[in-house]
Amino acid sequence: PSTSLKLAKRDGAPCICATVERLDLSVRTDIPVRLMRAADMRFYAPPSLPEPRVALALPRAKTLRAVVDRLRAIGERVKGDARVCAVRLEAAGTLALRVVTPAASIRTFFPALEAPEAFRAPDRGAVVCVHVKSRQLAAGLGGYHVDHESIVCIPHERHALLFYVTLHDGLGHLSFYVPVVDDDDAEDDAPAPPPRSEVVA
Repeated sequence: PSTSLKLAKRDGAPCICATVERLDLSVRTDIPVRLMRAADMRFYAPPSLPEPRVALALPRAKTLRAVVDRLRAIGERVKGDARVCAVRLEAAGTLALRVVTPAASIRTFFPALEAPEAFRAPDRGAVVCVHVKSRQLAAGLGGYHVDHESIVCIPHERHALLFYVTLHDGLGHLSFYVPVVDDDDAEDDAPAPPPRSEVVA
């Protein structure tokens, strides 16, 4: 099959005309679009981010997405009307998600994760924690809905949480940027202390 895309007008409105042809079958779809001024393109440019300290490839299964959906439903509202989730990555290979409720602090761990060679951190002891809105975190995991080879999670403190999606068959890449909540608005996600038993006489 062959596919063609062209910018056209339908009933005076701009649209992208997509045509797919296969043997004796031809299908055309008109997708309405809004033309952008060249001066406005700067508002849609990718953000300028510092070099990452930690990056990990996310698990292939959709388990992570299911966990995030659960956490966004139970976290306490700590940023206006939005629930906040702490995302903590260790260069040694562990991803931890944390939400706070009035009664408890809930953490979920994904161990034994690897970083692709291009994203491998020089410091295997590096740890980065960012706080993001749970709803936006779930939206950022949209890469699980497309046919992909890998999804790399890259936190940038005080900037954004980046999900870098590599598509199958060399079709390209997708980047999902999730804004970071100010550190002053969320509790720091320090590692949990080791279990301890106490006997009181």
